[in-house]
Amino acid sequence: MFRPKTRSSKGMAMLMVVTIIAILATMAMDFSHEAMINLQLTSTFRDEVRAYFLAHSALNISRLILFYQKQLDAMLKGNNLAQMFGGSIQLWRLIPVDSEFTRSFASGDIFSSFGFEEIKTEKPPVISNPQEEKKGEERAFVGKFGDFEGYFKASISDEESKISVRNFDATPSLRNFAMTQLMLLLIPQQYNPMFENRDMDNQYTTREDIIAALKDYQDADDKQFDFLTQQDIGPPEDLFYSSLEKPYQTKNAPFDSLEELRMVRGVGDLFFYNFSDRLTIYPVKKFNLASLDDRMILSIICMFIKDKNHPVCTDPTFTSQQNLLKRFTEFKQLKMQMNPLFVVSVQDIKEFCAAEGIVLQEAILGVGKMEDLLSMESSFFRIETIGVVGSVRKRITAVIYAEKSKSELLYYRED
Repeated sequence: MFRPKTRSSKGMAMLMVVTIIAILATMAMDFSHEAMINLQLTSTFRDEVRAYFLAHSALNISRLILFYQKQLDAMLKGNNLAQMFGGSIQLWRLIPVDSEFTRSFASGDIFSSFGFEEIKTEKPPVISNPQEEKKGEERAFVGKFGDFEGYFKASISDEESKISVRNFDATPSLRNFAMTQLMLLLIPQQYNPMFENRDMDNQYTTREDIIAALKDYQDADDKQFDFLTQQDIGPPEDLFYSSLEKPYQTKNAPFDSLEELRMVRGVGDLFFYNFSDRLTIYPVKKFNLASLDDRMILSIICMFIKDKNHPVCTDPTFTSQQNLLKRFTEFKQLKMQMNPLFVVSVQDIKEFCAAEGIVLQEAILGVGKMEDLLSMESSFFRIETIGVVGSVRKRITAVIYAEKSKSELLYYRED
């Protein structure tokens, strides 16, 4: 006898179908999600590679500019033309290193070599000479750099416009000059909280302590340096570092990077933030006067000033210094009206000081004349580049030692 299917068997079949559909849908969504993640990872990796090579392109262009800078320095040295331009033409300041500038100045052939896409305009320009019609048509280029989207940019700074901490462990004259320069930067009372409060090691560190510690960390002896006597006569220099929660020893060798200064007593985040851009670890023997900012020129003036108690060097509020710097800016602007490529010279500094009634010494014992400490060209340069593709950024920091016939990479870092 035929018996119809029960309601329960129909419900079970429906439940099985719904369950299978749910499982398949979950699997499909999981596969889709995993595929999207893999695609995004692959796309990000692709953009990272592109951004890296864009940043590296900016580095190579910067090195090329520095190569021609050294050629120009050699050509202008001892040439009357140099006097017309103030003794120095800084190509690395005049030429912007970025993808937009590179794209704008390049010719059609150079564009093609970079991979720029050529587009013929719909209406070529009218050519009056029929023989020139076959030579070419007006061309334009799409907004791509190479074969992909993205851009790069680089900034070049002169390491010889900074105070060399390497010179803290050099000859007495170089050491005295470098330490005095740093002390002059630390004097303003706006930095007092840095020395009146405990540092990151829960210690009180004076200005003199930091300067002495910068020497002790890299010199070969094991005695602490006394800033007042300028002698290594103190207790063992590792005494402080061995008392820390995580003890370590001084390096007793030159710094390998600017970030390594953080290992020195008293050099915390505040100190590094305020002064790292004015310090260099390379053995700079002379300042490049063409690269010095007004604050560093003020410190040069205070080195050679006859009255060591003059307010422009001792005013803790820095008001006298700011007023002098303002007048010095006006002095430079007046000079630039006569010569757009004006660069401050030693004679200009002396002329300005004479007009301000500031009496300078001709020379400093153990250091020499102002001309002996200043130059108009540099060999050490810091290059910071960035390559951007989409949301991916790659940074490269490099330090180059550039001479007329060679370019040596001293430091390289990728971020």
